[in-house]
Amino acid sequence: MPVDIATLERKIEELFQEAEAIDDLAWQVLKRRPKWKSAERVEELRKRYNRWYSQAHLLVQANLNFRLREFETLYEHPKSGRDMRSFLLSPEDYSGEPSYSKCEAFVENLANQTAILQSIPEAIRTRLLDVEFMVTASLLDDELAQAEILLRNGFIRPAGALAGVVLERHLKTLCARANPPIKFTQREATISPLAEKLWKAEIMSQADWRKAQWMADIRNICDHDKEHEPKEEEVRSLIMEVKAFIKRVVL
Repeated sequence: MPVDIATLERKIEELFQEAEAIDDLAWQVLKRRPKWKSAERVEELRKRYNRWYSQAHLLVQANLNFRLREFETLYEHPKSGRDMRSFLLSPEDYSGEPSYSKCEAFVENLANQTAILQSIPEAIRTRLLDVEFMVTASLLDDELAQAEILLRNGFIRPAGALAGVVLERHLKTLCARANPPIKFTQREATISPLAEKLWKAEIMSQADWRKAQWMADIRNICDHDKEHEPKEEEVRSLIMEVKAFIKRVVL
């Protein structure tokens, strides 16, 4: 089932706000040390954090499973002496009063858990981009094979036009995968402007940028210039260069 990232982000934002409230409550518990045995805030803290942890744990488990153990370890890590459970014990189970160091450990671990939680949307986007890139790469290879078939059968102009489409699509994918993504208008969604943006973003070398300009010129002849017929050798070189380019210029 596709992930609704917008809904997920809203839920994570809710949990982030709740984590901040829990953080404040933890320090309030510490400040009320003289009333530790009867403080209602202790039980409130336990309930709110455990409710928060259950929801956050499910999100990490479902969407960022490789960091689940790290998330769990922040809750209980007896060897470190800085686990969260010791701060959340009920008053009757607790052998002493809460200390500053235990409160500090609690809020520090909560902050780390929250950071893991907040990393989920970007991790999903990266994963989706990787899948999209693999699918796109496979499609581009197929389309270049089709361009070669067209050329072999004498359809020079369509072969060059198709190779140009492949290059353009690859440049758009590079823009989408850039960090941050490179934005472009509909008017800029062609080979030369896209290559220019990628070069300025230092994703493409100057040599590759120049090569892209040459490929754009051949593609334009195939697409638009009715006064000049593209030469077979030019289009063959274009297909070969596009094939090498999409393998060489990647993110």
